[in-house]
Order: sequence, then structure tokens, then C-alpha cells
Amino acid sequence: VLTLGERECSIQRRHQKLVEEAPSVVLDQDPDLRRRMGEMAVKAAQAVGFPCPRTYLYESPEQLREIEEREGFPLVLKPRFTSGGRGMAIVRDRSELDAALPGIIAHHGAPLVQEYIPGGDRTSVQVVLGKDGSVVFAFRKLRHRTSKRAARLATVSESASPDERMLNSAALLQKLGWWGAL
Repeated sequence: VLTLGERECSIQRRHQKLVEEAPSVVLDQDPDLRRRMGEMAVKAAQAVGFPCPRTYLYESPEQLREIEEREGFPLVLKPRFTSGGRGMAIVRDRSELDAALPGIIAHHGAPLVQEYIPGGDRTSVQVVLGKDGSVVFAFRKLRHRTSKRAARLATVSESASPDERMLNSAALLQKLGWWGAL
């Protein structure tokens, strides 16, 4: 266990791939625990109205056609070991799917394939819950645009009024019995 101060996030950022791919020692002791925890989290999210897209792990072109028939378009292709939407593609038809899939597999391996849930904006939510489950602090930030400036990204954001997603986020954390900052 490593505790990082707020100014030491560069340590995590420099070692992001290791953090993302390193197995959990606790979860590896019980092979079924990871699956059960995932199912519990999805059920808790659904219970509080948090949108949960149906998700599949790409295994073969045949399986992808079955997903396509079941879900229809658009679909979301997400690399499994990235963050912040890097490498993600929203495909609206078979030709976009055929164009996006090989590059994602070549750079990131087999992607997740998800049902598309419309959203329209890029929102960040920060929530702090007390040990008793009370909301101590909640904040929502709406990102308007991100552009590359030299070697860095510049983001234009504004604080925004609470919305259903923020309330659902707090309710999900309460349902999971979680406390602290997210």
C-alpha cells in the first residue's frame, strides 16, 4: 500500500500502465471474488438508477456479430487498459466498426464492446461521504473543450449545478457502503 500526497500524483501517472495491469493480490486469492464484486457493483448501480451499459469482452468476429444483432448500433469499443477515454471509439454502423476494431486491437488488445448510452457532455463528479454515509461535499465540473498546447493539454471547464448523475453517484457510493473521497 502506498499513500500519495496531492502533489505526488506524477508518481501514479508515470507508472499508470503498471497500476492498471498489476493484479490484485487479495482478489487473486479467490478467483471468483472479482466476478462477484463486479456483479454486486452493477446491481447496486442499477438499484439507484445509475446507467450501466451492457458490456461484452471481444472474443471473435462471430461473437461481435451476435453482439451487433443483439444491441444494434451505435456501439462503444473501449480498450480495457486505458483511462480517460483514450483509444475509445463510438461506431455507428458496420463500416465504422470494421475501420476502428483493427487499430484498437493492434494498440490495446481485445476491447470491451458496450451498448451505447447517450450522454452528450463530459462531466466530472467529486463526492465526499462521511462514515455514516452522509454527503459531506459534492461538486460537478462540466468540461467544454480540451486542446493540445505544445506538450500539454489545456482544458476549459466550469463548475455546474448538481444533476441526476451527481445524485446517482452519491447514491451508488452509499449503497456500496463506501465512504471517503471520490
